[in-house]
Amino acid sequence: MVKSASLKSALETLPQLAGVVVMAGGTTAANTDAKEQRDEEIHLVTTDQLRKMYKLFFLFLLFVAVDSNRCHKDGSCRHRHNQHRPARYNNRHFEKIFQDISWSVINMDRKYQAVCSNSSEQQIREYYGADTYTLKYFLKEYSEDNVTIKVQHRVMYLKAENNNVTVFKDIRILPKIVDAKTGQYFKQDDDLLIQFSYITNPKTENVVTCSGDINEEIQKLVKVAISEEDLRMSNS
Repeated sequence: MVKSASLKSALETLPQLAGVVVMAGGTTAANTDAKEQRDEEIHLVTTDQLRKMYKLFFLFLLFVAVDSNRCHKDGSCRHRHNQHRPARYNNRHFEKIFQDISWSVINMDRKYQAVCSNSSEQQIREYYGADTYTLKYFLKEYSEDNVTIKVQHRVMYLKAENNNVTVFKDIRILPKIVDAKTGQYFKQDDDLLIQFSYITNPKTENVVTCSGDINEEIQKLVKVAISEEDLRMSNS
């Protein structure tokens, strides 16, 4: 009798459990549909955002291309950018340029002094004439035919040979007012004279400019014959 009562109670409970299962299944299906709908909405939103982002990126690239092309044509962008640089940056920039140039000149002068002191014990003189700048070397035992002189920019190199043996060398840095392209040399008694014309008159006031011809080519100076009268006129 007890078993029959328990069986009857269990049979009565089955419909209730089935309802719970059906309800749970319905809830699960509803949750799945809602999730799929949210995923679809998120996908649509993400796709729309990507389209907007690509449009903005394309417009940015187009602006950069147009602005860059305009800069290259009229050259105004460099000036415009420099105007917006902070004064602090400009100060640091010029301080660095000052240090770079000063140390370059210091190192150059040190090398020049070392070469000058080791090149020769010959007495070398210079003279600023009215029309020409003159370097005078005492080279008694050397013929002007055995002398080679070349200039690159403002640096002059002299080599004198005796019996095909180099016995005298010198390096000079020419003044900025000298036109290195006009150099020529000749022998006068025991002296070898090298003369250059001026770019500007050294005895007059001249405006200082930042321009100037920087010639990287190496040129050999020309040997000339000069009379005593021409020599007096060039040194007057």
